[in-house]
Amino acid sequence: NANDEWLFILEGSNEGEDYLSTQSPITNGLRELMFLYAGAIEPEDKRDDLTITELVSTRENSGRIGFTELQNQMRSGNSSTAQLQILQGPPTGPQTLAVLIEGVATAKETAGQAEAKADTPEAIEEAAETRPIKAVYVADVDYMHPFFSENRKRPEQFEDLDLRVQNITFVLNIVDVLAGEK
Repeated sequence: NANDEWLFILEGSNEGEDYLSTQSPITNGLRELMFLYAGAIEPEDKRDDLTITELVSTRENSGRIGFTELQNQMRSGNSSTAQLQILQGPPTGPQTLAVLIEGVATAKETAGQAEAKADTPEAIEEAAETRPIKAVYVADVDYMHPFFSENRKRPEQFEDLDLRVQNITFVLNIVDVLAGEK
């Protein structure tokens, strides 16, 4: 029951195609991921305090369909490729689906937060130390759907699908990187 909203992100086969980034151990070496109903990430302007590494992106010819329009199509049962292409409009360029966000919380920010919570000098001094920020944001919670772990545990049950996506490896890589594991 595949549908046209599902995205299969493959490693780039040509020079310059980096849909699964080789710049991070989270996605380096992965061949294919599947996203069921993905959103898109637009970085906030003027955030030079953070390093944002794109992990997963789509091709140039990607478009977007609003959530309400997608829901209406799904409810009507009349979802066709042609109708979805009309709803998504002209290509909007590559879309970012997952990012690694890194930075350091500034002493000024953390000290101000500490003053609001406690007025003891120890609490303020403890909060004034810089703290690392490390997070992964994926614009689709369905990439962790239980189907993917079942497919990995019992591939013989899904032989007729011949699905070779690496969503579980992607999740485990995220956990390893965030935990500082090599």
